[in-house]
Amino acid sequence: MYENLINKVIDKTHEDFVDFPSSLDGEIYLSGNSVNGWKTKVIITQEELDLIELNRQKEIKKELLSEITVTTANGNTFDGDDVARVDMLNAILASETLGLTEHPWKLANNEWMTIQIEELKEASALAIMRKGEILAG
Repeated sequence: MYENLINKVIDKTHEDFVDFPSSLDGEIYLSGNSVNGWKTKVIITQEELDLIELNRQKEIKKELLSEITVTTANGNTFDGDDVARVDMLNAILASETLGLTEHPWKLANNEWMTIQIEELKEASALAIMRKGEILAG
């Protein structure tokens, strides 16, 4: 119910809401017009603001993780999201089990090509490292 309001509180772009001075207990008071012209007052504590910001950061990281691409030394660009990383590891394991040195693979631009398993290992390692950078950031 308050999701849109909370987003507007954080980025302070909503013209109908005005900040009131914070009280000594860390609460932030907002006032504005609601539907039907009723005056509203919403109290958001610092803890709630911190939680909202934490959730916003999680959403940003989730989006970044879903958009990972990596480019190998050979210049090929691979998807590096969660599904792609699992697929890479499975293909590497299967290829090693079967003694294969190359495998068809769909690159980030949706082009299929036969790649060397060593390049797939490189792409997998790069994607795993990129995920760690995003989560640590």
